[in-house]
Amino acid sequence: QAPSPPIAQPAMSPTRIALLALCALALLAGGLSENASAGAADNGSAEEQEEVDVDTMVPLMQKQLTSMATALRAAAGSGDSPALALIRQLADSCTEALEKAAATDDMNEKYDYLEEAVSRRGEWIAALSQAQVTTEKRHHQEERKEEFQKAMHSDL
Repeated sequence: QAPSPPIAQPAMSPTRIALLALCALALLAGGLSENASAGAADNGSAEEQEEVDVDTMVPLMQKQLTSMATALRAAAGSGDSPALALIRQLADSCTEALEKAAATDDMNEKYDYLEEAVSRRGEWIAALSQAQVTTEKRHHQEERKEEFQKAMHSDL
């Protein structure tokens, strides 16, 4: 009996892209936490410390959100599946926070806009995780349908 031909696999499935985005988001988010700790290590009065934190944290958060937006947008690609569309929405959220922060000269306002977006990381990771689970279920169902179709055609 001749070996069956290999089944063509897409270069990168939506599941893999969602996992890639989840990993990228987790790695990027971890970098901000380390930078935040380093920025808060400056010694001074509480009032001075608060000012230094805002002045230090705004550029760090801008860099972090820019990196996150870029990584997520690249992972989202065409956004032609629910998981990829979600990843694109997360990238858009990062960009929106950056645009709001850029529109004001007040460092405290900038900080507030950026901190709001950064604080949503946990929510984003949960949403990506759920999208990954949903995508895996959908792919499993599709695989079962394909296997059924192959079995039906091989009986003919």
